[in-house]
Amino acid sequence: MQEVTSIGSWSRVFPRAHRSVSDARRAVTERLTSDGYDDLVAAAQLVVSELVANAVLHADGEVTVCLHPIRDGVRVSVADESQILPVAVLATESAMTGRGMQLVQHVAARLGATASANGKRVWADLVRGWEPTEPPGGDALSGWSDDWPEEAAGPPRYHVELGDVPVDFLLGADAHVDNLVRELTLASAGADEGMTAQIPPGLAQLVESVVNRFADARLSIKRQALAGAREQLPRVTLRLHLAAGAADAAEEYLAGLDEADAYCRAARLLTLASPASHRLFRRWYITELVQQLREAVRGGTPHRSGSFEQCLVEEVDRLSHLHAP
Repeated sequence: MQEVTSIGSWSRVFPRAHRSVSDARRAVTERLTSDGYDDLVAAAQLVVSELVANAVLHADGEVTVCLHPIRDGVRVSVADESQILPVAVLATESAMTGRGMQLVQHVAARLGATASANGKRVWADLVRGWEPTEPPGGDALSGWSDDWPEEAAGPPRYHVELGDVPVDFLLGADAHVDNLVRELTLASAGADEGMTAQIPPGLAQLVESVVNRFADARLSIKRQALAGAREQLPRVTLRLHLAAGAADAAEEYLAGLDEADAYCRAARLLTLASPASHRLFRRWYITELVQQLREAVRGGTPHRSGSFEQCLVEEVDRLSHLHAP
């Protein structure tokens, strides 16, 4: 681990490993205590734990933790090598993720994230005497910016429109995938450290697909669903701008989730298998996404083949025929 200190500023680089969460928390505690910020230690421990855990679970490469003095406090920042900006989600009783960023927002006077060509940095300003005005889990979350710097713009993108989808259904389906990926990522980290058995190659590929290759599309859908929830809209129209490679990533993502469901049904994972409605939904939207994106890449005019409701009706008709006497 590298360490750099100068004029009150401090940074340390940690490996992408589960143990880095506790190591970073311990290092930040020691530094703040030695610099006389004892009153901010508890808040800093929460921020570092959540941001480093997010980087370990959802990013690539090493994780850099920085402390920088600001007026009446300290800025805590965590940088990683993923260009996907974080999403502050709405926590539910069934979700195993989402509450941490709400708590970070609760203790931080300011919170932000910036993307660059080499990754991103998420930061939180901890200020002495700060009194939060919104309790954890409140409606203060406004999500993260979708703006990208010019150097991180990447390859050409194409417009895909999936149509209107119920907000509650979108959030529920996404939360289930979040739970699954969290379990698989922790299992993968444990295997890398020799603490658990290796996960099957197909499931390891799912983690790679969700965290990296298909993350752009999935997080765009999540942001639109969260925006609809904050505005108390029953439905949102999903519109995506994707690179050509998202089509192949989407098919890998769908195959990986199907394989993961097989493991869930065999009770080889803690997460339950996806409900039938979620499986139908992801098959519908992945099929639509792939067809429209590949048509756009060929220079054609993408068009929707049908709504999710139409897909549901067709599935009910199909099942009724199978069970007909």
